[in-house]
Amino acid sequence: MFTKTSKALATLFLVILLSELLGVEPEKEVLILTKTDVIKLPKGKVQATLNEIQAPREVMRAFETLQVQEIRKAMPDFNPADTFAITPEGNIARLPDFSNLFALRLPSDMNRDSAVTLLEALPQIIYAEKNQRAELFFEPNDPHYKSGLQWNLKNEGQYGGKPDADIDAPEAWDWSRGSWSTKLGIVDNGVDRNHEDLKGKVFGDVGYSAHGTHVAGIAAAWTNNKDPQTGEYIGIAGIDWNAQINNQKIEDWEIPELAQAVIDAANSGCKVINCSWGHPDFSYTLYNAFTYAYQKNVLPVAALPYPDRDWENPNGFGLWMFTVNASRNTDEIAGYTLGKRYTDIAAPGGEKIQYEQQRIYSTLPGNSYGYMSGTSMAAPHATGVAGLLLAANSNLKNYDLEWIMKLFAEDKGAPGWDKYFGYGRLNAEKSFRKVMWPYEIFRGG
Repeated sequence: MFTKTSKALATLFLVILLSELLGVEPEKEVLILTKTDVIKLPKGKVQATLNEIQAPREVMRAFETLQVQEIRKAMPDFNPADTFAITPEGNIARLPDFSNLFALRLPSDMNRDSAVTLLEALPQIIYAEKNQRAELFFEPNDPHYKSGLQWNLKNEGQYGGKPDADIDAPEAWDWSRGSWSTKLGIVDNGVDRNHEDLKGKVFGDVGYSAHGTHVAGIAAAWTNNKDPQTGEYIGIAGIDWNAQINNQKIEDWEIPELAQAVIDAANSGCKVINCSWGHPDFSYTLYNAFTYAYQKNVLPVAALPYPDRDWENPNGFGLWMFTVNASRNTDEIAGYTLGKRYTDIAAPGGEKIQYEQQRIYSTLPGNSYGYMSGTSMAAPHATGVAGLLLAANSNLKNYDLEWIMKLFAEDKGAPGWDKYFGYGRLNAEKSFRKVMWPYEIFRGG
């Protein structure tokens, strides 16, 4: 099975350089998934012009009509062996053969919707769709646990908050503090593996950013750890103290890159994948990647969108996604959020008004710490709690994790389910009371 491994810095530079040379511009591209051997590029090349490729005559005519400027392998690292996998339970997880996924660059004035219609009419093409960029769902801010900065874990009314408007993390830690055997995937723009609160637990890709590092710290920063030089306690408390973090660093934020990252995280043994981002239009490519991950008993956790970016992808993919909205330190829904028909729960995401302490405090690159707010910050709370649940009971399935967190959330907002809080605000401690002795998990036949 193909999985990403840690890359040397030279390799990372080469990937970035290759991206620049290929001129990846998703907003000018259409993706097509073809049947086997429909399009052949010159040997050893991952991109070519029309006069360099081989394809059936009617396919070439369509490309000429659309004035295709360049065609490239959209997922050049995809291994066809990944189209079929056997899960630990003996089930089959399938993927389309994404080695046949191509990106067509069109002129700027070409209507991509019309191009999709034309291409989908060809019998050699399984589907066509517009390529697109995803964006992060957060509000950045540039200005440790016992000091009260992490109200999201333990809220005693500090900074104008409402006591207990938190996820009851300390109470949950009485039941579980996580396990090294649990892997949490962070599909984001990179996690600082050398940060004092993350060092030794981050694997996967090299490279980091503020957003990815902040998200990873919320879910799984080291806790109760000390500075090796001074012996003093340092940093923040992560929700899952001991989980490994699989860093899936995204460079261009185009659909094929995101799909490959989801597949790689699933194939690397991640049981939860955090996705604090979204994109405007439905994508068959990404939907298939998440379907594959879910079939492999992975729980994808997605952040809900904002009013100015009302994007329902991938958060609206349905069964395959566990969707999280953002709440404030007063147990109200955050003012920048949307209500959706598929909202599962809410979790602390902070607010972007008044005190910066009303935001979420977490790790930042270079052994720094700081505040951010957004549904991006809410999602990793669920990711971390799912990790704790798995450490307590490794036999839990992805749907068990989903329903435990939903059924034992604290009901907020309108009574029962509502589009803003979903089933309620995440409560880690209540979730644990229902998966530990004397309770048992039963599944209907």
